[in-house]
Amino acid sequence: MKALFVAWLAIFSAELLDGAINKYVLALVFGIIFYELGFLEQKITDKANSTGIMLFALMVPVFASLPKATPEMIGNLIVPIIVVFIVSLIGIAIISLLLGKILGYSWRFSLAIGVTCLFGFPGTFIIAEEISVAVSSNTEERDYLSSVILPKMLVGGFSTVTIGSVFVASFMVNFL
Repeated sequence: MKALFVAWLAIFSAELLDGAINKYVLALVFGIIFYELGFLEQKITDKANSTGIMLFALMVPVFASLPKATPEMIGNLIVPIIVVFIVSLIGIAIISLLLGKILGYSWRFSLAIGVTCLFGFPGTFIIAEEISVAVSSNTEERDYLSSVILPKMLVGGFSTVTIGSVFVASFMVNFL
């Protein structure tokens, strides 16, 4: 109920601001604020036993849009997708390595955070949890790894996919 309240508050605030700030960006900011204030607990959806249904609900729109794609559509987009993907990977690697040096992260961790922009949420959540489970030998280690990896992966993916895509889209719309 607490998480639902914070999400509602973010959506309500976005409407009050007339969409000047995206509701998902506000949800991220409100989530961080309310967590830091102690209103939201760590792993709140796990405690509510709702993580599975939440991830399912988040994936439904992705799968619902797949039938709209035609083979011709995909065929026409293959070359531009490959070019953009290669250029993006090079840019992600360069920026991740530079920022990793500045922030004191290993090159592996820097690249892991950098590539979150390729899959966003809930992929960042699933991957961070799976890594924590795969490399830990007990629940204490898993919880520690999750507390280190998950916030960085979530913020990295959410900010690049949500904020970055909104910025790029608003820039590109001027050319179309």
